[in-house]
Amino acid sequence: KRVGQRRRIERVDGRHVDLPSLTQALTHSIDEETKRIALVLQKLKDLHKAVSYTFLQEEVPTLEGSDKTRHICVIHVLHDPAFLKFQKRMEPGDMALFRGFSIELSGDEPTSLSTEAATATAKERLKGDDSLMLKKKLLPYMVRTFICRNCLHIAQTKGSGAFASQAIKLFNRWGISATGKEKWIPFFEAWADYAVSCFEGGGDPSLPPLSDFQTSPQVLFPGYGLIVAPTPAMAETFSKRVGAALDGATPRHIASVVERSLPYGVVAYGGIGEMPKGIKDYLEDVSEYSTIVFLGCSEEELETEFALLPGSQKKRMGGLCGSWRKSHFAASVDLPRSLLSDSGEIVDATMFQKAMTNIQALSPPGEVEGNTSPGLVLFFPQIPGCGKSTVVSTFENVKCRWDDVLKRKIIVRVGDRMSAKYWPALKRDVRKSPSCILIADKNVPLPSMTAVVDVCRESNSLPVAVLPDSSAMQTTEVVGIQYLDGSFSAKTHIYPFSLAYLAVCLSRVLAREAASHAGRLDSGTPTACMIVIKFFSLYRGISAEKFQEVIDMKLAKAGPDEALTHVRLPFFGGSEPIDLPCVLREVLVEALQLQFGYDVKRKKTKASESDVQGMEQRLRDVLAEHGDALLSMTASIEKTKNALYQQLFDRACVLNSRMDIDEKEPAQQCVAQNQNASSQNTAANASIRLVSIDIKKKLVHQVLQDHGSGPTSIFLKSIFDGIEENDRMSRKGGYIGIEFVSRTHVTMAFSGRTTQRNMREKFGTVLGCNVDVLVTALLWSENHAAFAVSIPENTTDGKPLPPCENAFAHITVWVAKGSKSVGSNELPALVRAGQAHR
Repeated sequence: KRVGQRRRIERVDGRHVDLPSLTQALTHSIDEETKRIALVLQKLKDLHKAVSYTFLQEEVPTLEGSDKTRHICVIHVLHDPAFLKFQKRMEPGDMALFRGFSIELSGDEPTSLSTEAATATAKERLKGDDSLMLKKKLLPYMVRTFICRNCLHIAQTKGSGAFASQAIKLFNRWGISATGKEKWIPFFEAWADYAVSCFEGGGDPSLPPLSDFQTSPQVLFPGYGLIVAPTPAMAETFSKRVGAALDGATPRHIASVVERSLPYGVVAYGGIGEMPKGIKDYLEDVSEYSTIVFLGCSEEELETEFALLPGSQKKRMGGLCGSWRKSHFAASVDLPRSLLSDSGEIVDATMFQKAMTNIQALSPPGEVEGNTSPGLVLFFPQIPGCGKSTVVSTFENVKCRWDDVLKRKIIVRVGDRMSAKYWPALKRDVRKSPSCILIADKNVPLPSMTAVVDVCRESNSLPVAVLPDSSAMQTTEVVGIQYLDGSFSAKTHIYPFSLAYLAVCLSRVLAREAASHAGRLDSGTPTACMIVIKFFSLYRGISAEKFQEVIDMKLAKAGPDEALTHVRLPFFGGSEPIDLPCVLREVLVEALQLQFGYDVKRKKTKASESDVQGMEQRLRDVLAEHGDALLSMTASIEKTKNALYQQLFDRACVLNSRMDIDEKEPAQQCVAQNQNASSQNTAANASIRLVSIDIKKKLVHQVLQDHGSGPTSIFLKSIFDGIEENDRMSRKGGYIGIEFVSRTHVTMAFSGRTTQRNMREKFGTVLGCNVDVLVTALLWSENHAAFAVSIPENTTDGKPLPPCENAFAHITVWVAKGSKSVGSNELPALVRAGQAHR
């Protein structure tokens, strides 16, 4: 029986239909549901956002056999900002707003019911309405839309393998970690197989239950095997036999394996002539636990297999087979072509089983299987000559001790000594050892920091920068740019490091004997000084005070909400600023002015340029005179080394203590909780995430309300756009809105900035005590709002209270949707910059 006929209506009585205007009077309807819908329509009209109203007239069959005419309006909200504005104007009991929904227009008069009766009737109707449709979206939007739906044509035209490969390409573009990709692969393959079977007409019209799909790979075979045969078809057939023998491992084409960077539990296959791009680097990753199996690849068998090919192609196949044999594998097995029959059956079971035993004997490192906790990536956003390699080179002495205590592998990668591409090699390191401490001995200026983020994403590692202390981190102002045409500009440019720091780094580089440095930056390099000047200039435009904020902002894409505190190393022997001789200061300033001129023209400073030659010689002459005095003022290697060891060890311990602690439960270890003796003993043995003074949300909101008529009203109006003052409060006494922080507190100490022992020693005696907190100001931006607070020296019962370790003692009050509460720490700086209010 037909469902019904529809006719689109554009005009009624020659006029365009304006539904919000037509239904304005219905906002006072005695029918509660009609009233709620009408209020939604009025709010949509007031938002001034694009909304589409489509009217349809339907002829719907009835049970009596006749047709009934009904009028439907389909409402489509076109712009995303409408939802945020609508949410801010919502009142208790309002109907929610959806992307698209439809309403029926009825000409029946509503019955005269009381509001209570109408509401009860509406609820009863909703409870028993079989026509209500609920959509359960079990997959993330990006996966659902851009992969499962938009890539179906690839599965239809190129098969399930191409579909899965496209899905992984999109995951790579979105920055999904290797672990995440590995978990999704079985689902994509199952979805593609199901779709292909439907396209071919052989699939079940109903999807199997979701439990039939594996949501994560069940790796029973822990190693890596590669089957190479003269033809792809032969390799694929044999790989299926191998996979079945190795606990049911699924065979995959070598190109797909390389593209997805599958680390273990793989049986790959490919023809001799199929060597995909990136195969060399990939095989280096798995070489320790991999076996390559050659089927029918002896010289005689290849001669027979390719007998009909032209001489040049036959020679090429022989060369490719040789390339496979030279690849890095832990073991190699040669099997005759006769082992596999033409029908794909195994002829000699004993020979086959022996080969399988060789493959199963190799397993990947235990850490790949078991320890998948976040790792740590240590990097140096500094310049050549800062002393990083000297300090890092001594890590070999502590690696064994740290491995036992921290249960983490320590990997040191020196950029100047690596022939392979540096950052891809580090990605391979963290893929193989996700929980390792990876020390990147390489200068990482700000433009290169995205590479650190990419490495951290591979294993969900936390980045930690190594910076000099305040003796070297001092803002340098330079006036003037020396343009290449001879003109001069009086523009001021700033740098986060002091000129004394630059002078020491230059002296250290020149102190290296010619041709002694692996990175070819020593006294024998014609433009050694100007290369260091170039690195220094990569930090141009950033002050010392803003430098760490810039680093944190760039590292925010690595994933963690709150990264570990960066390491600070002593650079000079004292904390006082270093006064440079005038002649040295002048030549350094002129070098920076000249480099700026080259940067403006985007031109390299080459030794063949006369002005570069002259500046290089001047720098060398002046540094030769003052270099020894500069180097004598620096901190000793032993002091710097110990500082690095201690701080890195502390951060690794903090990382271990944070493993199983939910970041959103800060109240578990806090100062202001009233706990009995047993709970205090429990807290004493637990890992502490943070120490805080907990304050009831209602009290915080009461302060806002008490000062709502002053400057605070500007903030309240900005977040309650269009909502009257009397409608802003909930029944419990607090302001409405999920953006308001539910667990308000003052953070006194955070595990990422100190040790567990320090927190227990400093705050253990005041656990459970009460504190009087004085609110001194409200600071707010478009993303955050916080109370600045004053913390007393004693608790209410007279116990000494340690000072707040946070530079900005505050209570985070409000966080905009999409922002993170940690951003409230930046409010004082934003106020000084005129980008926030106080």
